[in-house]
Amino acid sequence: MKFFPFFKRRKQRERDLDEEIRAHLAMAVRERIERGEDPAAAEVNARREFGNATLMKEVTREAWGWRWLEELFQDLRFGLRQLRRNPGFTAMAIITLALGIGANTAIFSVVYDVLLKPLPYPQPGRLIWIARSQPPFPPNWSLPFSGPNYLDLARLNHSFQYIAAMFYGDFSMTGHGEPERVIGEQVTADFFRVLGIQPILGRDFLRGEDQAGHELEA
Repeated sequence: MKFFPFFKRRKQRERDLDEEIRAHLAMAVRERIERGEDPAAAEVNARREFGNATLMKEVTREAWGWRWLEELFQDLRFGLRQLRRNPGFTAMAIITLALGIGANTAIFSVVYDVLLKPLPYPQPGRLIWIARSQPPFPPNWSLPFSGPNYLDLARLNHSFQYIAAMFYGDFSMTGHGEPERVIGEQVTADFFRVLGIQPILGRDFLRGEDQAGHELEA
């Protein structure tokens, strides 16, 4: 909608510019006639003295700052005419663009989710994943810590505010009805503190509740 006032003002300025050029030429012709020149010669000499009217319009349009927009519209019109004349090429170009844009969008979505998207936790830059590597596995392979290694790390820790461990697996959930197999994690007491989040229901764990024999304490 904002383009319509722009085009309206542009057309009005174009009309004003044409009127100003015609008025200037008419005045120059009249002055020459008053000095005694033949009317036909006066008009030719006035136009010669004024110079190239088309060039004058181009310079004025550049001063208005619309030149780039006019060139863009001209290029778009030319491109559309060429596409209409070659429907086969047009269809192939559209398919190629669609495939290219779709592939790039899919790749960017994966890269963003894996590498660029911040973790959905408070202060994600302070979270660190600790793993270990061991020959003959490649150095970029992350191997899990053993329980005793985690306990040693937690006991000797002087750098991190909280340390937590987790074990991913499937479990049998029992209660009313038949047991159900669910996917979940076993975590240590500081798991929610490490992530800076709270459970949707209930409270998080108290320290010591991850010790053997305290699993059912309230």
